[in-house]
Amino acid sequence: YDVSHGRRFPARLLSDLGRRGVLGAHLPKAYGGLGLGWEDVAALVEQVAAIDVELAALCVLHVTATLPILWYAADALRDELLPQAARGH
Repeated sequence: YDVSHGRRFPARLLSDLGRRGVLGAHLPKAYGGLGLGWEDVAALVEQVAAIDVELAALCVLHVTATLPILWYAADALRDELLPQAARGH
């Protein structure tokens, strides 16, 4: 998070976004996500960006980090990691 403004990493906010489904919006419901399409995910991130661009960037980073797991990981690893990621853990 932007150190120049004296702010800390927003772990609590990310957890809250996870509880609300934002961080798992792109993930299938089978993994605890919302199963939304990319246009809807983009609209959610845009709403977050209207409040805080840096927080929205962290959301995009979170989504990007989960894609290789979703696309390429073994089923057991998906079952373990993606529900946690959807909740913001």
